[in-house]
Amino acid sequence: MRSLLLLLVATCGCRGLVELVERDPDTLGDDGVDAAPDPTCDEWPFAPAGVDPCTVPAPAGALVITEGTWTYDTNSGALTDPAQNATFPPSALVIAPDGTELRALSVDDLRVDAGGVLVVRGARPLLALAASRAELAGTIDASSRTGAPGAGAGPASCDAIDAVAGTEDVEGAGGGGGGGLGQPGAKGGDGNDAMAAGGAAGGAATPPITLRGGCRGARGGNALGGAGGAGGGAIAVAARLELELAGVMVAGGEGGGAAQGGRSGGGGGGSGGVVLLAAPSLHLTSTAIIAANGGGGGGGSDGSPAMRGQDGAPGTTAAPGGAGQGMGGGGGAGGAAATAAVAGTNPRRGGGGGGGGVGAVILESGALVVDAGAVVSPAP
Repeated sequence: MRSLLLLLVATCGCRGLVELVERDPDTLGDDGVDAAPDPTCDEWPFAPAGVDPCTVPAPAGALVITEGTWTYDTNSGALTDPAQNATFPPSALVIAPDGTELRALSVDDLRVDAGGVLVVRGARPLLALAASRAELAGTIDASSRTGAPGAGAGPASCDAIDAVAGTEDVEGAGGGGGGGLGQPGAKGGDGNDAMAAGGAAGGAATPPITLRGGCRGARGGNALGGAGGAGGGAIAVAARLELELAGVMVAGGEGGGAAQGGRSGGGGGGSGGVVLLAAPSLHLTSTAIIAANGGGGGGGSDGSPAMRGQDGAPGTTAAPGGAGQGMGGGGGAGGAAATAAVAGTNPRRGGGGGGGGVGAVILESGALVVDAGAVVSPAP
C-alpha cells in the first residue's frame, strides 16, 4: 500500500490535489496571512484522503483527549472539552480530489485516552492529521443519532442513490427504503396487504468510496410516517509515522423513525458512514473496534405510534428494526459486517421501514497489523 501511495504523490503532484477554501482566525499569523505549514510536511510518504499535509497549518502541539466527552465541530473548527470550554486547534477547510469539502485538523501527536470520547459533528467530514503519531485508546464517534447527524452525513453525492419514500394509503402506507453507501439499503415493507408499495432501497455508491458521509433513509408513507434516519458521518485519522487503535471508531447510521399513527409507514434506516485510518505503520490491537453499520428501519402503525429503529452500533451486531404497532409492520435490521440490510415487513396496515446498508472502512498502510480479536465492520 505504501508504494502505491508514494506513486500517487509522485505522479499527481501532491499540492494539486486540494485547495484552501476558508481561513480560520486561529490559523492566521499576526500579520493576517496564513500560518506557515509544518516544516516536516514534505516528509509525509502519502497524501491522506488525497489531501496534501503542506496545505494545512502547522500543528501547535499534541492533542490529548482525556476522560469524558469532548465535541469537535467541523463547521467552526471548535473543540469543546467536558467542562464546555472551547478551543480552536490549527485546522483548515480543504477540497479533496472527489470534490468533498473536509475539515483538516493539524496536530503533532493525537492521543485519545481510555475513557475519552470525541464526538464529531458538523456539515463536513473530519480528517485529523498527526505529524508524528496517533494513539487511540478511547472512542471517536461520528455516528448519527436522533437530531444529531454525524460529521458530513448526507452529502449531495447521495442524491444519485437516494432511497424512496413509501406509498401513501389511508388503509396502510408503505415503509420508507433504507439508505445505502458501501452496500445497498433494504426496501420498505408494503402496506395495506401489499396494496401500497414500500419505498425502494438506496443504492450502493460507485467504488472507490472516499471520505464522505452516509446516506439518509426515506420517509414512511402518509403524513404521520416515520422520518428516515440520517446516514453516518465520516472520520479519518492519519499519522505520518505510526498509528495504533486500541479503542473504538464508529460512524453508524441513525435508526429510522417510528410511524406516529394514521396507519402510516415506518422510516428507513440511515446507511453507515466512512471510517478511514492511514499510516505507514498501522496496528489494530485485540480491543480495537471499527464500525460503520446501518440503522434499523422504523416500525409501521395501525393507528398509534410504533417503535423507532435502533442506531448502527460498534461491533458486528445488526441494529434491530423497530416493532410495528398493532397490525403495522416491523422495521428491517440494518446492515452489519457481511450481513445485508433487511427489508421492512409487509403487514395489513403501515409497512415497516427498510434497514440501512453498511458504509465503508478504509485502512491504508504499508505495514498493517491486525491482532486477533479486533473487530472491523464492514471488512475493508
